[in-house]
Amino acid sequence: MRRTPITRRGLALLVAGPVLVAAGWWAGYDELVAAGVAAVVLVAASAAWLLVRPRVEIERELWPDRVAAGEVAYGRVKVRNLSSRPSAGFVAHEQFGAELLDVAVPRLPPGERVSQAYRLPTARRGVVPVGPMRIGRADPLGLVDSEQRHGDVLTLWVHPRHVDVAPQPSRFTRSLEGPSSDTSPQGSITFHAVREYVRGDDLRKVHWRSTARTGTLMVRQYVDTSLPDVTLALDSTVTGGADLLEVRLEVAASLLLASTVRHFPVRLVGTGGLDVASRGGGNSSQELLDVLAALEPDDGALADALNALSRGHGGAGLVVIASQPGAGVLDALGGMPRRFGCVTLVDVRPPSTAATVPVAVRGVGVVTCTDLGSFAAAWARQVAR
Repeated sequence: MRRTPITRRGLALLVAGPVLVAAGWWAGYDELVAAGVAAVVLVAASAAWLLVRPRVEIERELWPDRVAAGEVAYGRVKVRNLSSRPSAGFVAHEQFGAELLDVAVPRLPPGERVSQAYRLPTARRGVVPVGPMRIGRADPLGLVDSEQRHGDVLTLWVHPRHVDVAPQPSRFTRSLEGPSSDTSPQGSITFHAVREYVRGDDLRKVHWRSTARTGTLMVRQYVDTSLPDVTLALDSTVTGGADLLEVRLEVAASLLLASTVRHFPVRLVGTGGLDVASRGGGNSSQELLDVLAALEPDDGALADALNALSRGHGGAGLVVIASQPGAGVLDALGGMPRRFGCVTLVDVRPPSTAATVPVAVRGVGVVTCTDLGSFAAAWARQVAR
């Protein structure tokens, strides 16, 4: 797409020119008339100077299109001169979110092609639109600005930073003989027991004989006896500030990857209604990291999310990622060991409160940290116990 807009300076001259001509003619001042004519001529000459635009073909790509915050990502533009004359060098402008990145393109002989790489800023997590690329020229006086836009909008996924950590240890004894807990992961063909119906259960699993005998709707419970599952409950509000939210997301990313790379089932729930489950393996690592990259802060309540989990099936493990949780969250946590085999609270604190006494909840392991590095060290100590 092409456009040739007049800059503010050019528009001012274009308006002032006729005014000066009229005022000079009315007052009899030839100097004002000459100044007005010169202003209009300058704008016209600047526009004529920009009529010759570079005829180029542009191809763009991102490599890679998914990185963790702080990692290196590049854009690459391939420019080919389609004209029969040499193309003058120019500066292209790549739209990167709200920023503009300058990409210098050298002089090209007729029909020649050049490939230019440029680094993309990846310091902040997010989903960043990249493009279209703009090729602009301006006249020496800055009166007219000519611009061509090339290419589609590409997308760069900047995931939260993460570290390699061990998955949450499971207190369940897995055995080919069968499960050892009512909170074993659901979804396999291994029959474990008959239990009361919980809202959301598949009605095809209703055990009608037990229902008739007890007078209560009963369902068959099928469990996975081999793979430890984990549920992550994430406080995705701005509690403690935006920086602490980013640390909580980094902790979540590390723990999600600890399960998915080992093909373990994992579930991620958040305060804003987020609820994503994966059986692990395949493309699940990328999919879950994409979810975290696109996550926006919300105003939900972590206690409500935990209370919703307490009404579910439970599982092998639960990790709650919060920042200095209040009484409501701690009360909800107190009931979680009855639903999950292993429960851990990751308390992400600001550095100023790192030395304060950690919270204590019966049956719940507590990991206190201030950043991703301190989390990795504290988590390793917790797993080694």
